[in-house]
Amino acid sequence: MHGPVLRPVLRPVTSFARFSPRGIAGLAAWYRIGTGTTVAAGKVTAQADLSGNGHTLSNAGSLTYTAADAKAGGAPSVSGGAATGTGLTVGHAVPSVGAARTILAVGYSIDAVGGNLVDFGGGANSISCLDLYAGGNNYVAADNSNNGHIGATNRVVANELFALVWTITPGALPVFRKGRTKYAVTSTPGNPSAEAGSSLELMSRHNRGLQGWTGGLCEVAIFGRALPDADVDSLLLNYVHQRYPGITL
Repeated sequence: MHGPVLRPVLRPVTSFARFSPRGIAGLAAWYRIGTGTTVAAGKVTAQADLSGNGHTLSNAGSLTYTAADAKAGGAPSVSGGAATGTGLTVGHAVPSVGAARTILAVGYSIDAVGGNLVDFGGGANSISCLDLYAGGNNYVAADNSNNGHIGATNRVVANELFALVWTITPGALPVFRKGRTKYAVTSTPGNPSAEAGSSLELMSRHNRGLQGWTGGLCEVAIFGRALPDADVDSLLLNYVHQRYPGITL
């Protein structure tokens, strides 16, 4: 007489680990609006650092939270820096002063004179990424004495949802990508060794005027190294394209 036959129970797989910026080595800070976002009366007051490195951003409550922003393809966003010229800020350097870095930003602009989307250092020795200026150029990595730009032809246009990637290395021209396309950058601005290092600010004031970033921001990831092309492509294709399918890569 045989006893009961024991068979393993096979459970269907209902979830899987999705790719994220954490899958790329060197992640220094990662901010995704709608995840770890503190909202009070419709205003963003803090944004957690999803990298786990503790670089939490804060704001006095001048930035508006939108849970499903049509201009961002339905993704959450933060906007409204134009009113005060202040953005989401942490009062120390991210990454370390003088370090090479690669920055991914997803968002949109609503006019041609928005402020700094990402600013390292603050003050006279800041490094500004996507500093939109009324003169007609996108200053993709600027300090107050040198301006690296890609010109009006390749600029970010109003209401365009974008994925932008900068790589800034000491002593080298910045590498700028709009999606996977690289654009030539003139001049040698934004030398990390000249960075003040006092802060990281998203959606900050234009360094030539009083206006803050006028569009929406969905996400920023900062890496403390210069990412090779293979890592940038992986980030864009395996993460950005999946989360923001409306962006042209």
